[in-house]
Amino acid sequence: VGLAAALVAAVGWGSWQVVVKKYSTSLQDGFAFQFWMSLGVLLVGLASVCAAESTPGYAPGDGGRLGELRPTLPLLCALSGVLWAIGNAVTVPIVQTIG
Repeated sequence: VGLAAALVAAVGWGSWQVVVKKYSTSLQDGFAFQFWMSLGVLLVGLASVCAAESTPGYAPGDGGRLGELRPTLPLLCALSGVLWAIGNAVTVPIVQTIG
């Protein structure tokens, strides 16, 4: 199962630029691409949170709470998000230039 997942991930990671190349004339700049890419990441993240098992010993509604999400954001995570955003912003111009 792990090897199959790694193979699917490798093919998926290497092929998403093909879509950018196909639609690079309509995207005009990297910010439209970044918006749609970020929206996709957000929706998959929300679906993952909804599908994940709850924390043992915690049930939404206990003690008057209606459920809460308390994510932590370490500095390294924020830095990787900044680098990801910069990469998304320059993807379209790079694909248009290099092909």
